[in-house]
Amino acid sequence: GAARLLRAYYGCAVATCVLWTIFPVVYKLRGFRIEFPFWTFLDYNQPVMFVIVLLHSFYATNLVAVGNTTMDAFIATVMYQCKTQLRILRMNFETLPERTRALTKESVNANYEEILTKLLFECIQHFQKIADTMALLEQVFGLAVLVQFTVGGWILCMAAYKIVSVNVLSFEFASTTLFIVCILTELFLYCYYGNEVT
Repeated sequence: GAARLLRAYYGCAVATCVLWTIFPVVYKLRGFRIEFPFWTFLDYNQPVMFVIVLLHSFYATNLVAVGNTTMDAFIATVMYQCKTQLRILRMNFETLPERTRALTKESVNANYEEILTKLLFECIQHFQKIADTMALLEQVFGLAVLVQFTVGGWILCMAAYKIVSVNVLSFEFASTTLFIVCILTELFLYCYYGNEVT
């Protein structure tokens, strides 16, 4: 499940970067003027400089893509772990009387109320650790996720606006579609796993 989703997410991000690298090559072969989406002091009209700038562009976009997807996957994994711990905690609460009776029978001088109180206290401590983990996750990544959501929504709108004017059979359409899928996956991860915790 989660590993497959992560591989698909990484694959989509890297495929988008590969297509973004193919554009300048195709345009250069067709004789069009190339403009990279960043400033450089190098004259990349020369073949050697073009390859260097192109490789730099590919490296930089892949680095950002992998870093971004790794952060998204990490946060989603921590939220999923908290969900799993909440499920374990629920089962511990549901089996509290049975576990208390079993422990009372095992010990000669066991008091049912004392064992029940001890097990209940362990459950409360377990819940507190889960709540602390979620609070720490929110404290560390909350603002970053908010900004990412805001920017992701804006980028999604801009990409959807752009895709309308692009030829459906072009590399640009494919890369824009993959980019939209990446942004949607990013937003989906936070929404889905965040909802699973509640």
